[in-house]
Amino acid sequence: MSTLTRYRIRNKYNIAVFALFLTCLLVIMYFEIHLDQVNALFFDPQQYDIANLPKAEQEQYRINLYNILIKFEYYAYAAIGSIIMALPILSCATVWTFAQEKKLLPLFYPRTLRARRTVCSSVFSNALIQAAILYAAYAVYLGIGVLITNIASPDIDLDFWDVLFGQGFGSSHIILYFLLIGLIQVFLFAFVYCLFSYAVMLVTSKIQWGFLAPLIYYFAGNFLYTGTNSFTLEFLRPGFTTAMTAYAGFPRWWSVSPLAIPFVVSLALIFYALHKEERVGV
Repeated sequence: MSTLTRYRIRNKYNIAVFALFLTCLLVIMYFEIHLDQVNALFFDPQQYDIANLPKAEQEQYRINLYNILIKFEYYAYAAIGSIIMALPILSCATVWTFAQEKKLLPLFYPRTLRARRTVCSSVFSNALIQAAILYAAYAVYLGIGVLITNIASPDIDLDFWDVLFGQGFGSSHIILYFLLIGLIQVFLFAFVYCLFSYAVMLVTSKIQWGFLAPLIYYFAGNFLYTGTNSFTLEFLRPGFTTAMTAYAGFPRWWSVSPLAIPFVVSLALIFYALHKEERVGV
């Protein structure tokens, strides 16, 4: 592994992004699946009128309620709030990492004599690494869920992957089901929006625009779509990918179609930036 690759993976910005996303996932989950109610069973039994019951019955009541509330599927679905709101922001925030590396890119030109290739490699490598880091936080979140939740037959029909792996795949392999969902909902989304962010910064040479422009597109696009109140354009709404687990019965390609516009725009901006100058200035 090269020194540059180690820097891309291990720098302090990546550690912060990983920790922030995992924290957001856990904090929102705590309230989404009512862990506060479970805690009340132990610390405030009066709230559930079980204080006067024998200890054995109190314990059984707690176990029963815990198994109802803390099922793995509910735990996994609770991630949607963080994915919708925090994931776009953290994906675009990685532009600061790319900005630090961009300052060093001219040092590679005299040796490689391939400025365009160096810049493209930097853009795509950083986007892939940042997306992998955010997906790793999501995977750790699911791993914690395996330890603390009740992994039982799901109450909800998990059929997204049935077309590829056969009917009942989600029910039989619930952990793998959500890991695979995360490849689209977290990894692919983060990759495209990291790419979008870096592409804007290449053109404008402004870190703040690299951070803000993709977020404006994402949040404004969601707002404008909501105003149309039409399901026919759902496949174009920027936030459909991050919210895909909240829907049922939609064509599978809708899960990735909202990423087409920012991806194509990113490629166009990168192409424009590289042809505007043979070497990208700092």
